[in-house]
Amino acid sequence: MEKDNLDRKVKGDGPLSSLRDDEFGLGEMVEGVAGMLASRTPDQGFRIGIEGPWGSGKSTFANFVAERLVKYEDHAVIRFEPWLVGEKSALIACFLGQFASEIDRISPSNGSGGTTDDGRQDGELATYRNASESTEDI
Repeated sequence: MEKDNLDRKVKGDGPLSSLRDDEFGLGEMVEGVAGMLASRTPDQGFRIGIEGPWGSGKSTFANFVAERLVKYEDHAVIRFEPWLVGEKSALIACFLGQFASEIDRISPSNGSGGTTDDGRQDGELATYRNASESTEDI
């Protein structure tokens, strides 16, 4: 193998996880999407979808946006990958269980109604945690 080719290793087709590895020129678009998501207020509600065929870079783009979004103050990223759930009937319970775990990770409180370090109300987070725990029998 030539020396020039030694520096270029064959990469798998898995998603990239860091914007510093961006080979697609997605930086500007990632900044725009992350900035838009970070500037939205919760009461407005929104959802975002990334569509494309298998292998087109959807997971890479999502990873890049998530990496950038967590740099904004008072934001957390909760990743849920529904294709990893084998049973359609378990989808909601899996999502809410992961959501509850992430709430516990973000704010490990007893639900006493205090305020978290980042200004969010523990009581509100406890409400979501309790709602997701009630789905365990689904």
